[in-house]
Order: sequence, then structure tokens, then C-alpha cells
Amino acid sequence: MRKITSLMVLSAVAAVCGWGMSARASNYNLSVVGAEPLSLFLGTGNTASVGNLLFTFTGFASGNTGGNVAPTSAQIAVNAWNFPATSPAGEPGIVFTSGLWSAPNVGYVDSVINFTVTTTDGSLITDDYLTAAGSAPANSQWKVDETVSPLSVGGTLGIIDVNNISGNTTSTATFLPQTGLTIQKDINVLNSGIVGQGTPSITDVEQGFSTVPVPAAAWTGLSTLAGLGVMGLLRKRARA
Repeated sequence: MRKITSLMVLSAVAAVCGWGMSARASNYNLSVVGAEPLSLFLGTGNTASVGNLLFTFTGFASGNTGGNVAPTSAQIAVNAWNFPATSPAGEPGIVFTSGLWSAPNVGYVDSVINFTVTTTDGSLITDDYLTAAGSAPANSQWKVDETVSPLSVGGTLGIIDVNNISGNTTSTATFLPQTGLTIQKDINVLNSGIVGQGTPSITDVEQGFSTVPVPAAAWTGLSTLAGLGVMGLLRKRARA
């Protein structure tokens, strides 16, 4: 009779539960590992972190017209970014880059990226700072629109955009402190058909978030409630 070892038992449990070394999700600290393709995080369970922020990517779509080439998720890089414009300066964020956010032909290139952002230290998020770099000839356009929503709750906290038409290259949504955010980012480049005036393009899209610690009063309240629960349990045991 074959001897059953602990390793064999663990292997059987892994098979039943769907575990596997190759399928194990990982967190990538972008400040350490540098740029990674967006495809690394889509449908894999992998997450990205920068400072005290944790990013989970939940969806992606990309389209084009006029023979322009839209980037795939493997052709979009995600990297750490520190924002001098946040308050306080240098708070963590991320930057998206791709060489294919460009429309040399009449038509457009469009990418939509969905993700959530939470904190790793229990702090709360109070704003979303968006900026981008691009260029476009007259009457053509580059723009980045973003819808900011509470995490797992209906409603919208803000809709922000940056674009070359208005000359607005930075935009910020501020709101009451949130445990997390759901972000839908739409990156669009439009060639309106003016010949000989250059190609509209976006080189990078950056984003930062300000966070604040949970107020001490809240922790005090939670500690008090936890203490009352323990005392109640001890009284029940004493009466038993």
C-alpha cells in the first residue's frame, strides 16, 4: 500500500480548490519593478501597488477607425508616478503610456481602462488628480475623460477631463473621504482630416490620489465597541 505523504494531501487539496503555483496571483510594487504591461493585470488576479495605493484592473476595451491602430492591453504600460502637484507634494500615483495613442489617418483611436483603487494602510482617499501630455493640430483632438465613483456603491463622485481643445491639461475631483474608488478612464485621439498639419497623439496619462489617515476618534470608537463586546462575552462565560 502506497504511503500517503503530507505533500500528496496538499496536492490533492490544491487540485480541488484550484490552487496552483503558476496561477497564483501576485502584487507588483511598481516603484520597485518598474513598468509592466496592462495585460499582466487583466483577468489574472494580479494587482499593482504604489506607496499606500492598491490598483485592481477590472476591464479594458480599445477601438479605432480610419485604418488607425489602437493599442492592445499588452501595448499599454503601467508604472509608478509621484505627483508634485498633489498636496502634500509627491503623493503616489500611476502613469499609463503607449506609443499607439496616435491617429495619423482620418478617424480615431480610443481606449477605455477600468480599475479600482484602495489603500493598503486603512487610510481614506480624498481626491483624484488627472493630467496628460499630448499634441494635436488645429481642429483635431486628444482628450482623457474619467468617471470617479465610490467603491462598490452607486453614484458618481466626479467627472473630470483633460484635452487640447480647452487647453486644460490638469483636472481634479475632490470628495468626502472614501475607502476606495472605481475609475473608468477613456483615452481618445481624433484626427479630423486636416492634411499636412501633424498627427494628434497622447504620450502619457498620469494620475495621483491624496489620502488621509482614519480619524483617531473613529479608531477610539471601534476600540470601545470591541472592548464592550469582549466584556459582554466574559460576563456570559462567568454566568455560565
